[in-house]
Amino acid sequence: GLSKALACYQVSEWLGQQQGRCRVLVHAPERGLVSGAAVEVNVGRTWSLTLSRLYDDTALACYTDSSEQDHGKCRVLWGPWGWQVAEARVCNPFNSSCMA
Repeated sequence: GLSKALACYQVSEWLGQQQGRCRVLVHAPERGLVSGAAVEVNVGRTWSLTLSRLYDDTALACYTDSSEQDHGKCRVLWGPWGWQVAEARVCNPFNSSCMA
């Protein structure tokens, strides 16, 4: 079987950036650890990322956005086919679309 995890983290490619990103990690016995593509959860300064499972294929990522006066925000992440393809999509709260 496959063991899966959703990992969210802060990326700082240059000083002061600190974007929030997530990716699916899958362990398959025949292939080892496979990392899916990263998806951007927040482009601003992201701190205190935390995850909560909503359904088998859906998680909620909440964080502090320092680029917007330290407001707390949350984004829904959806894993097509139950995260089987090591893919995560961030859902847009304004039009209900989810994109990789």
